[in-house]
Amino acid sequence: MNKVLSLVLLCVSLNTMAGQNSFWRTHTLVMIYASTCPHCHHQAEVLAPLVQSENIAHQLFSLDNQPLPQFKQFSLAPSGLLQAAYPDGKVSYPALFIVANHSLKLYPLSYGFLDSYELNNRLLGLKEKITQYEANTYES
Repeated sequence: MNKVLSLVLLCVSLNTMAGQNSFWRTHTLVMIYASTCPHCHHQAEVLAPLVQSENIAHQLFSLDNQPLPQFKQFSLAPSGLLQAAYPDGKVSYPALFIVANHSLKLYPLSYGFLDSYELNNRLLGLKEKITQYEANTYES
């Protein structure tokens, strides 16, 4: 029953997000993962249909230079990204961020697994906050 509810909520969220893809022309969803991490595999299973159906710009960064089955394209996580994503030096994964392409500002979305409902809610909320913040920052 929970899977059915999650699927229904995902469809509602996706319909709400339809037409808002201009955000993803200027921002990229980033996932940091390790191929040996079961939570990372679960996160990729949730993330893959979302980025495909919504045409979300995305980039995956591996900590062990190995792909996940759902995403064949990936890069080894550069040290600069890891320093920005984990300023305290404590690396946890999976981790999701939104990156502003023009400024390379990193906005944390999650550290740890999010199911589809949580992911959609956080994406919608963070996208709105980023849009407001950047409108105020770059209008001045």
